[in-house]
Amino acid sequence: MTHKQRWGAVFALGLALCACGEDSTGTGGDASAGADMAGADMAGADDMAGADLALVDMAAQDMAVIEDQAVVDAAPPDAGPAPALTDIETVIQEGMHDGVGENCMRARCPDGKRILGGGGQWTAGVNLTYLEPVPGDDDFVICGRAEAPTAWTVEAHCGVVTTDIQYVTERRMYAENETACQLAQCPDGYTLVGGGSNRGASLRFSQSRPDRNGWQLCGRTTNAATAVAMAVCVRDADVTVTSRDGMHPGGGRFCIDAACGGRRVIAGGGRWADVVTRTTQRSTNNGALNTLCGDTPDPGAAWTAYALCAAEP
Repeated sequence: MTHKQRWGAVFALGLALCACGEDSTGTGGDASAGADMAGADMAGADDMAGADLALVDMAAQDMAVIEDQAVVDAAPPDAGPAPALTDIETVIQEGMHDGVGENCMRARCPDGKRILGGGGQWTAGVNLTYLEPVPGDDDFVICGRAEAPTAWTVEAHCGVVTTDIQYVTERRMYAENETACQLAQCPDGYTLVGGGSNRGASLRFSQSRPDRNGWQLCGRTTNAATAVAMAVCVRDADVTVTSRDGMHPGGGRFCIDAACGGRRVIAGGGRWADVVTRTTQRSTNNGALNTLCGDTPDPGAAWTAYALCAAEP
């Protein structure tokens, strides 16, 4: 109730009391009526005061809604989840095989980055035994046997993983003169980003490549041997597989490329005929191609180059 309304009610009550005192014999009804009017005025004043308070509450609620909406409007738009792979780079290590037994060479990722895949370059005189990631050290390793000194190169493709990474292996025993395949499969929710293999010197492999969200190794043995296929898997990674088919013309070294377009190569692989036993693979320095090279004396050998390509944020 406002100050003015309160005094109005008091004044009305005073008038009613005065009327009652002047005529106590015949004006009792008038006095009663006056009191009723005063009570009505007071009730009306209270109602009006309540209405005023209700309006104040409504105004406060409106202001709260406006302020909340302003906060919502000021919030930046949702950019979505962060990419699973960022800051991808290639580390290259060059060296010499001394031509005595099995040699190995590694390319190591910088601190804070994980090994995603890799590749290498080697000559026809190298019998390759390892070409795979080393998860504990975040390296990519190449190993092989040679009978004469030769130059070779190993490449590690490295990146920051913001989700989760798993290295899945599939081990298989090969009997003497056996031809077989094995597949290291990524689990549900994970995407293949790279792979590799290690095998005995008696295993001549004809496939080391991405397949069905896993990494497949195929080969043929002359003696019993153990081989391991490895798949590198990252949860929610944006990675695609490209490939290119070709025919080897025979008569020496020949290469084909699998291109990533606007994306970056993080791993490569290949599939080739058994006659193409001297094979190299590599990723070019600009990161756009995976190149598969090999030597065979016979023309008409079909083969395929593969590239695993990651989006760069």
